[in-house]
Amino acid sequence: MSFFTSLTGLNAATTQLSVTSNNIANAGTTGFKRSRSDFGDIFATSPLQKASTVVGQGTALKQVTQEFSQGNIELSGNSLDLAVTGEGFFPLRSADGQDLFTRNGSFLLDEQNTVVNSAGQFLKVASVDSLGKADFKAELIPLLIAPKTVGEAVATDNIDFAINFPAESLPLTTIDENNLEQIKPFNPEDSSTYAKSAAITIFDENGNDFLLTFFYRRVGVASANEPFNKWQTHVVLDGQEITPALGQATAQSGIPLFVDKYGNIVPEDELPVVLNDNLVFQKYNLDDLSSPNVSEPAKAKGGLVELPYLSDEAGQNFAPVIASQTLTLNRDELENIGANSSIQMTLTADLGGGLSEATTLKTTTAARGYVGFVNSGDVESGDVVSVKLQEDGTSGTDAAVFTTAALPADASAAQIVTSLNSANAVVGVSSVEDLISTDVLEFIVTTEGGQEYTFNNVATYAVDGTTPATLTSLGDAETLADVVTGLTGPAVSPFTLSATDSGIVVSQDRPSMTLSVAGMDDLSYTTGGETPSVIGLEFTTQAGDSFSYSVNADDLEALEANPVSWTSATDVDPLTDRITLAGHGYTTGDQVTYSATTADTGLSAGTYYVIVVDANTIQLAASSADATAGTAVALTGDGVGDQIVGVASDEVDLATLVSYLNANPATDSNLVFATNAAGTQLVVTNGVSGDARFDGTNSFKVGFTTSHSVDETSTFAMTSAGVSLADGDSGFSTTQQFKLKLGNRNSIASGDVALTENISSVSGTALSTTATGLTNTEYSFELEQDASGNTLNANLIKVTRADGTNFKVALGGDHSLSGDAALHEHISANSNQLTTSYSASTTNGSVLASTPTTAEIVEALNDSAAGTGYRIAASATDAFQFVVSRVDGTDFTVTVDQEPTGLSTGQNLLSGVVSDVVTALSVGDATQISTNGVEAFDLSQAFELTIDEDPNDANATDAIMVDLSAMTRAENSALSGEEVAALMTQEINRQFGDQRFFNVSSDANRQFRVLFDADGDDVTGTEETSTPLQVVDVFIPASTQYTEESLAAEITSQLRAATNTHITVEYSRASKGFVFSPEDDTSKLRITNVPAEASLTGSLIPNTLFGLTTQSSDFTIDSRGRYPAEVIPNGSERLSRDSGQQRYGVLVEFLPNTEEGGVGGTFTIASGTTGDTSAIRITNVSDDAKTLFGFDSDNPSAVLEVVAEEGSTAVRGVESTAAKVFGKPVSIDPDETFFIDDLSNQFTVTVDSVTETFRLPVGNYNLNSFKTALQNRINAMQDNRGNSISGVVVDFDQTNEIFTFTSGTSGDSSFFQVSGSSRYGLEGIDSSVGQTSTYRPPVTEQTANGRPIYVTKDENGVFREYSTDVTSGLSELPGSREFTNDPEFRPLFLDKGELTFDTAGNLISPLGGISLDNVVIGGSGNTLNIDIDYAGSTQFSGDFSVNSQSQNGQPNGSLVAVDIADDGLVTASYSNGTQDLKGKIVLSTFSTPNGLRQLGDSTFLESNESGAPTLGEPGGAGFGTIRAGARERANVDLTSELVDLITAQRNFQANAKAIETSSTLTSTIINIRS
Repeated sequence: MSFFTSLTGLNAATTQLSVTSNNIANAGTTGFKRSRSDFGDIFATSPLQKASTVVGQGTALKQVTQEFSQGNIELSGNSLDLAVTGEGFFPLRSADGQDLFTRNGSFLLDEQNTVVNSAGQFLKVASVDSLGKADFKAELIPLLIAPKTVGEAVATDNIDFAINFPAESLPLTTIDENNLEQIKPFNPEDSSTYAKSAAITIFDENGNDFLLTFFYRRVGVASANEPFNKWQTHVVLDGQEITPALGQATAQSGIPLFVDKYGNIVPEDELPVVLNDNLVFQKYNLDDLSSPNVSEPAKAKGGLVELPYLSDEAGQNFAPVIASQTLTLNRDELENIGANSSIQMTLTADLGGGLSEATTLKTTTAARGYVGFVNSGDVESGDVVSVKLQEDGTSGTDAAVFTTAALPADASAAQIVTSLNSANAVVGVSSVEDLISTDVLEFIVTTEGGQEYTFNNVATYAVDGTTPATLTSLGDAETLADVVTGLTGPAVSPFTLSATDSGIVVSQDRPSMTLSVAGMDDLSYTTGGETPSVIGLEFTTQAGDSFSYSVNADDLEALEANPVSWTSATDVDPLTDRITLAGHGYTTGDQVTYSATTADTGLSAGTYYVIVVDANTIQLAASSADATAGTAVALTGDGVGDQIVGVASDEVDLATLVSYLNANPATDSNLVFATNAAGTQLVVTNGVSGDARFDGTNSFKVGFTTSHSVDETSTFAMTSAGVSLADGDSGFSTTQQFKLKLGNRNSIASGDVALTENISSVSGTALSTTATGLTNTEYSFELEQDASGNTLNANLIKVTRADGTNFKVALGGDHSLSGDAALHEHISANSNQLTTSYSASTTNGSVLASTPTTAEIVEALNDSAAGTGYRIAASATDAFQFVVSRVDGTDFTVTVDQEPTGLSTGQNLLSGVVSDVVTALSVGDATQISTNGVEAFDLSQAFELTIDEDPNDANATDAIMVDLSAMTRAENSALSGEEVAALMTQEINRQFGDQRFFNVSSDANRQFRVLFDADGDDVTGTEETSTPLQVVDVFIPASTQYTEESLAAEITSQLRAATNTHITVEYSRASKGFVFSPEDDTSKLRITNVPAEASLTGSLIPNTLFGLTTQSSDFTIDSRGRYPAEVIPNGSERLSRDSGQQRYGVLVEFLPNTEEGGVGGTFTIASGTTGDTSAIRITNVSDDAKTLFGFDSDNPSAVLEVVAEEGSTAVRGVESTAAKVFGKPVSIDPDETFFIDDLSNQFTVTVDSVTETFRLPVGNYNLNSFKTALQNRINAMQDNRGNSISGVVVDFDQTNEIFTFTSGTSGDSSFFQVSGSSRYGLEGIDSSVGQTSTYRPPVTEQTANGRPIYVTKDENGVFREYSTDVTSGLSELPGSREFTNDPEFRPLFLDKGELTFDTAGNLISPLGGISLDNVVIGGSGNTLNIDIDYAGSTQFSGDFSVNSQSQNGQPNGSLVAVDIADDGLVTASYSNGTQDLKGKIVLSTFSTPNGLRQLGDSTFLESNESGAPTLGEPGGAGFGTIRAGARERANVDLTSELVDLITAQRNFQANAKAIETSSTLTSTIINIRS
């Protein structure tokens, strides 16, 4: 077996030698891949054999394997040679259509220009798009490379030039026959007519080339008015000059340009409208825009005003000339004037038009004190308020006590005031527990008018009508409330009784009125043959409720004539002394006649008086007093058939009227009527009850109605307080003061029970049957109101003593309030709670002392003049004279109303001018009217001004009535025209700006306390001084729309009324606060928050609007009267910015009259905006404004309206721009709330000419509230010259997180600068200046004859020129097209062939180049359209140079190169410069390349073992790259192969030796056997 084993080895060695020899043989074959022989041993055994005893049987060839490792790359000179680096095979296709694969990249072109290998197999490539992207979805195609282009010649349609034109070059000129210098006409044959030339070859569509020559000559040199350098281009082809086509100017992007009437150039894609292609335009050239014009505002102009306005004149007086009168005091009588005397005079001003104004001055000034009422919600039903008031300087028991009736629960201060103002007194009752059941307690109340009202505990009377029969027992009374319950009074009475802990309060708390009535017997009746009289009365309450009564005299007569009878025994009740008369219609006190048919009633025929029990029941009294007192006559039987007649006399009297009025009440009326005992007065009482008694509006007045009709000869009359109702309504009903006395039936057994009254003495004087004096009339109570009747503080009670005596206040002994309800005095700065100890005295009352001096009289009268338009001052020339002045210049008279006591008989204190003679003035005498006053011009409604009204809205009106009354201040007595214009500018801008109202709707923000120190010796109030601090609580009526002026006026009014001085409060926009100017320089003021006890809110809440930001804030006004805190208007805008009403930057100017000897000048008002949209109109001019400013429409030189321009031609230009400042990025989070402290709240802002440094209030802000606060504060800026700021907008850029600031004004004078904390990005930022806009109206191009040139598009959409000028060579407009007017935007064209450079040498037109239209080229007749682009051309110093030139035409071309990129993209380049993408070479990879079937020529065929090919781009994932001009060598390593060859040889030799040995052994064995 060894022979055969060795034989297998010999075969294997032979195979190995063959493989190695093949590798060596192909070492130079491109793309060859070496092979490797793989062998395996042969081993045979059986299951029965032991493996360790089996011998192998040799070797066998398993396979020959290809090794596809990378071969070396070598360069070649063939651009079609390709080498693969990495994985992949070139896909091929054989002639018979078989797909093959190779690494051999040696390719060439065959006769069909197809890329093939040496075997004729063509290379397959992927088709590509214009970007070189391969399409792998399509089938691979053969790679074809044409040697020449066919039909690819391109006609030139674009030429690019970059030329430097020498700046030093000048126009080439000549002198014409008129000896004028002209630019030489162009001649291509004459080099003196052009500066330089350039040429370029162009091609037609067949690829034929032609030479195009360009000639350039300088035609314009830049100047100040025309800052452009111009060169003219001439184009010559074959000796023929070509005229450039009409070219529309374009942007750098190539978009056509249009121009509006202001010279604004707009690309077509930015036009707001699409223009119709059939539109006809006038022709406008880009280079022919006019020189810049400055935009102007609309400006109205007045006529010439010949007033002394020129600066070298005295100036015009705008201020009033004070009217005055001098009064002389009788010096000999001054020492006779007694104490507490009063001087009173009435000053009557002539307002014109029959109107006058009366002002009363007197030397007595009422004293006023304030009592605050807190915690009204704690008041319980039955509580009582009691105060005692004592004159300053007195002590002991001398005081007045005021005690309310028992109050309802939760009583208000208004209800307390109503009750305190009611006539009231307290009947003190001691030792109530000692009263017994038989005691009679009776007292009588007698009014000023004499009406008596009896109150007692008598239930019924004896037959005599006076002796008590039964009593309401008081023996069980435990409290005075029980006593009051046991007391009864008249059925109708204005008085009520209520109890305190120690007394019974008698209060006239039902409004009552007494009317004197005469002539009731002189009425007319139908029975007398006359028209009956009608008494018509209308009662009106202060609440506005009206009740009308109409009484016909015939009805009164009928009431008298028709008796009333009772018919049944049951109609009379002897036990109660009551008579039942259904619907009797009587009222208590009615006088009746009784006629008896039987005598068992206990009555006798005669006169009685009715006591009304109810609507159907009466009692009878013997007298009117008994009827009022409720004392009835005792009845003893039924008296069937007896009669009562309504009147006791034959004539109608007042009792009849009372009966009728009570029987016929008006709807919803509570009024009840009665007569006095004499029957001469009608007593009317508003019989309200319960809580309604405390309503101050229940007071009423009365007048005759229109139905009232009494014969004019009749003596009938009704009067109130001496004034006939025929002359008008009465005054409102007032409280009637009353007296108190014990009744005759009063009988109290115990001596310990004492009845006292507090009318005569505060300590209580014993009440007797002798009447006391009238209740107190010296004091009055009210809730202070403003001029419009608005209550200033609903919890602050004002106590007034009219005679000027100062007083102090304490609680009365009957005072009783529940819970925390309490009273506080507001006379001292501490506002202490009231106790039974007296407060400090008031200091504002004044009474003229005895033997006064002139100065004292002057001071007293001047105090009285506070708050009026008058001032009183001592004469500077006579110690016994004083001057009465009216500051507004209105002339007036002086009437003496009251002289002081103590004057000698026949003597008068005052003298004045009467009929031009100084005359003594008695009471009622008047001086002649003053003649030295001159009223100021009335400029409160100077004129209506409309600025920049929308011209397209016929209903729009932004007219503002301009108020120039601020110009009439006293200091404006001599104003020049420039000063007047400046003041008008300030006022108009302020009123048209975004000034705001003050909003004091918040109770906390409409109150503050002023501590007024008249002589300035102790403004702190901590020392005892001769003039203690006066406390003034200012309560501003709630409103959201106070102006700076009206709020200052309200504060002034309250302070003057409270201090009796001529203090003035004004708002300073410069200091952003109020300026307090006391009459006396020594006076000082402190301002604090109102304490809780007087606060509108009921607690101490800081007034943040007035800068009183903490509860302890305390400001002392400085020596210049300035309030130390900023008070910025916090309400809505006076003019709404959102509605577009506001205007900014309005300017008034004065133009002096420049004529020789001329006087005065002209005023103009200019809109704050410029341009054609600006407009201005002056209307409704007052007569004074016509006189002062010349704004008179009747003046032919006045121009009072300038409208907005809407035509196609620019007039005033465009709107100017505002200053705008951009901040830096903020460090705050704009989406979160942030806190501003004292370190970050300061800002310095300059707007236009106004600069301020200010602080925003410390506190929390969000982004919007911060923007609003900062914007409002900036717009509140004003300097000391009166220049104010409006219209500034503060915004926030969310993207960049920066603040932006835009001024309201615009133009060169608009300026903005801001600095603030870096938190808000406002540190170190740049300022900004606005810009006054300019405009360049386009100029139309015309023919040589001055005819317009028109342009419109032809059927191809190309603009063509037309004209009606037949000599121009232009056609007329085609078809029906005609020119009407230019639209808003018109196409903009270039001068044909002209190049324009700016002064910096930059080309500014044509940016889109020059076009040559329909150029006939060569003998073929072909035409070209060529665009010539000069982008990159310049005009610098130096030589003429063509820096670059190119054109885009081309002839047909030959293949000059093939480029194959690393990614396989095949590009063919041709001699005409074109490049053609031929395809992309792709690679194929296999999952098992060793499985490929080798075919020879280094080609392979796919097999099942190799798998299908995968195609991909070279360089892609899993694919190698290719390299053009290179080949991949075989991957055979000869050294390695030689080693393998030697190895194989040795193997062969060894196996041969083994065979030889085996043969020898075999032979030996055979020989042995043989």
